[in-house]
Amino acid sequence: MGTVVTTKRLSRWRYESLPRWGVCSLGKTDMRVRLSLSVDGGNIFPDVDEVEAWMAETMRQPTTAEYLAVAAAARWGADAEVLLEAATHGPITACCDAPD
Repeated sequence: MGTVVTTKRLSRWRYESLPRWGVCSLGKTDMRVRLSLSVDGGNIFPDVDEVEAWMAETMRQPTTAEYLAVAAAARWGADAEVLLEAATHGPITACCDAPD
């Protein structure tokens, strides 16, 4: 798990990354991706600077929305939603719940 920040009490937290551009590993076309992470309840949430660095690094290789959602949920321990847009098809949204 990446670096987390701890607070005394937080009911809900959500972060949406900056848009990133990359290549879809299935269609081999350019794509635009945004990652949203959310935590309901609890007092631990991801460090957003590390999330942005992870996204920048991950997008250097061809990938898919589905892979990004699963990988982000596992890495950050948060619910992950990825919105991908490519020239060859409409938007795709992939969601993955935080691991237990």
